[in-house]
Amino acid sequence: DDDTAPDDDTTPDDDTAPDDDTADDDTVADDDTADDDTAPTPPTWLALDLSAATVTEPPGIASIIAPYLADARLFLGPSNYTPTTVDIRLAEDWPPSLLWAWMAASWSAPHFETPATGSVSLDLGGGMVFDVEGAAMSGDIVAAGTRLADGVLEGSVDTRSIDPLLGGGEGATCDLLAAFGVSCDPCADGGPFCIPILVEDIPGEAFP
Repeated sequence: DDDTAPDDDTTPDDDTAPDDDTADDDTVADDDTADDDTAPTPPTWLALDLSAATVTEPPGIASIIAPYLADARLFLGPSNYTPTTVDIRLAEDWPPSLLWAWMAASWSAPHFETPATGSVSLDLGGGMVFDVEGAAMSGDIVAAGTRLADGVLEGSVDTRSIDPLLGGGEGATCDLLAAFGVSCDPCADGGPFCIPILVEDIPGEAFP
């Protein structure tokens, strides 16, 4: 059991074998170069505070929409980080009810960006429902995955869900926007009732 015997310097289970200095160390997962500096370990969900966000679009009626968004209970669920991708889920209420999932969204720590492929129906209460087509999200996941900073939600909203709140029939929202020089675009079904929505500066905190 000295220099030439098993369990010593020249045999397995020593300096040249696995489970020693060259294995399960800096080159593998859960150590210094993997699942560490390149990606935080997130909580299950981040609660989004839309009351602190800025509704930039649609022009002209952003101030009407903002109070409804402020009361929305939305949650962001990042998971399955790789050095270049992350899965992003958007849910509402608690326990979370999944609205959409962007799998393998772009990730360059701490920033993520999803493709504009989401189809999200946001029930904001008070009769306000946002059907968002081509929905996308982006932002920075910081503080070891416990906070969202500079979050952005964007897409195209079907204004037919907003028309009743303006006391008009189909097209009432588009008629109002016309006064601001804004025209509605075709929706997925071809109806000329869609407008862009852009919500910026969305913060989020780990929940629960």
